[in-house]
Amino acid sequence: MELGERYELYNTQLFFESDSLLTRHRKVYLPTYGVFEEERYFSSGNRFTAFDSKLGKLGMLICEDIWHTASGLILALDGASLLIVPSAGLTRGTTKDAKPENISAWETIIKSSAITTTSYVAFVNRVGVEDGLVFWGGSEIVQPSGQVVAKASYYDEEILFAEIDMYRLKHARLNTTLLSDEKLPVLIDELTRVHNKNKEY
Repeated sequence: MELGERYELYNTQLFFESDSLLTRHRKVYLPTYGVFEEERYFSSGNRFTAFDSKLGKLGMLICEDIWHTASGLILALDGASLLIVPSAGLTRGTTKDAKPENISAWETIIKSSAITTTSYVAFVNRVGVEDGLVFWGGSEIVQPSGQVVAKASYYDEEILFAEIDMYRLKHARLNTTLLSDEKLPVLIDELTRVHNKNKEY
């Protein structure tokens, strides 16, 4: 939680490097459904910006942010090679294979984001129980092909180490030209058209 310049509260992710604050990301999409009531307490951020670090160019999203596909696309187009996504994913619903349905949905979103942005995604999920709510863990690192590089356990605390091969990212971006083929002027024009149309209602 961060107190803003005008005393607003933000759900904020901080990135430190060499003992100094390098940058921050204020969560843009605030879920207010089911057990979530973030919009009642927090102000929304309004930027998705990649930043330079010793590890390369990175981007940050918080939980719900990654469910909105433009978020990761903006960061990748801004130069991010790795998307860092902390989350507090709850266990909800069951399926015939006993894996809660929202875990499958989360894992699909993470892989899809990696593939469509040709980026690495580091998903860092909370684990444990609080006030009867179960957080399922399962943190993972996914490469641009959608393959899982490393995966933490479900429901148990674990420190996860993995090596990221940037040559795989270079190969993906040279051979899958999704980002370089993106038609930004078309997207900007069409999103502006839809935005203006929706303002009329």
